[in-house]
Amino acid sequence: MISKGWWWALWLVCFVILFAWRTQNLTAFGLSNDEGAHLMWARLAVDGHSLYSETHAVQAPLFIESIGWAFRLWGTTIQAGRWVTLLGFALLTIVLSWLAYRAGGALAALVALILLGVSPLVFTFSRLVMAEIPATALAAAALALVFLFQQYNRRVWLFVSGLVFGASFLVKGLNPFVVAPIGLLVWLHRGSQDDMLSRQLLSLTRDWRGLLLDGLVWSTGFLLPFGIVCLIYDPAAMYDQLVLFRGDLRAAIPGSWPETLAHFELFIKSHWGLWLLAIFGLISTLVKNRVLSSPNQPDPESPSPAVPYNLIWGVWLAAGMAMLGWHTPLFPHHFLVLLPPLILLATTLFTNLVIFWSNRTQRPAFMMAILLALVIGCAALNLPAMIKANQATAAIVTGGREQQALPLLQAVSQPDDFVMGDSQLLIFMADRRTPPPLGDVALVAIKAGRQTSARLIDLTETYRSPAVVQWSLRLPWLPEYLDWV
Repeated sequence: MISKGWWWALWLVCFVILFAWRTQNLTAFGLSNDEGAHLMWARLAVDGHSLYSETHAVQAPLFIESIGWAFRLWGTTIQAGRWVTLLGFALLTIVLSWLAYRAGGALAALVALILLGVSPLVFTFSRLVMAEIPATALAAAALALVFLFQQYNRRVWLFVSGLVFGASFLVKGLNPFVVAPIGLLVWLHRGSQDDMLSRQLLSLTRDWRGLLLDGLVWSTGFLLPFGIVCLIYDPAAMYDQLVLFRGDLRAAIPGSWPETLAHFELFIKSHWGLWLLAIFGLISTLVKNRVLSSPNQPDPESPSPAVPYNLIWGVWLAAGMAMLGWHTPLFPHHFLVLLPPLILLATTLFTNLVIFWSNRTQRPAFMMAILLALVIGCAALNLPAMIKANQATAAIVTGGREQQALPLLQAVSQPDDFVMGDSQLLIFMADRRTPPPLGDVALVAIKAGRQTSARLIDLTETYRSPAVVQWSLRLPWLPEYLDWV
């Protein structure tokens, strides 16, 4: 039996390897046009152009300001911005490993770290200036804090949970569904302590006053960050750019079920091994009590074996899938929010394997242990493709076209010029700025009517732009502007 100290030493070694793997070629031209907008808005904010009132930004303030803080500490470089996301990845690994440890012990924590670290989706977007990973890390931390409330029965943990969940929204509001597992955990805490889960869920014999106070304390913490940002920024401008803009996108790009299902199919295909582990993790839990002669045997090392962890993770995953089914426009990076509960369900298989193997003198338990080992071996077949995809991403460097374009853009403009264009990343890497009111020349913004030829002509004239960058194939959607240029 490996001691707990050795497990955590192994966890630390794996964390260092997985983190260092991501730090290759952080100066490379990006894989996403969005990160150029995020970097540019942060630079303009650092220059003194206030977010929303002067700098048009369709991203929540905490993420943009975090990039600005990184610029002040480490310089206005693309690496500084990407380190913000890398730190978000570090937080997510710690929180997810802690949740896995509570549910299944040190082995589950190590498995959670490895599964998160090798995911191609996580690998790619932990290296880009994108908000999904930091926002998801904070949302997962908000749930973790509710477990501390459940353990110690102190509402200060609920308040901090609400505060952290509000901060997640101020990074990016992509995890509202995490309120479902949070609410479920509080509901169970204030309910019947009956051994039967169905009675815990459905019984009306509850501490209703305590439940009401719990909700009030958590909601106060959740709303506090929103009150603070309304004091810092122009509320009307922020509402237009963060809320109404999303409504315009949904109206202009309503989406369709075939398109949504295609996105789900792509996600499942790239992570089929993880889905296999999660499904058999659930199945093995359902049969565990029937197979073992001691049906109430707790998971090894779990601090709170009475908590229905798989139900919490399952509700988390189901709520996330429901939200993505509704969300439009839908993009592959949005599926990052499903990975934490999916990984936690997958770790259940490893925990159950240990339990079955420890009871291998019982023939049914021995057979289940063999089956789960075979499932792990099958899921491992997905690993080489994941590693290959990740290494290909890490090997990307700034290509020949970008290397030629950057000095050309610097030659035809001055450092204090405002340059127009559809690639803010290229403009940022050339050490130039876009006009603060420009926002993001994204295809979705063009389709929603937020970026028009007339608007771009006006900004080009007002800011006397010496050059226009046509790079990301978005300006051709505004032919009148290109004709004018």
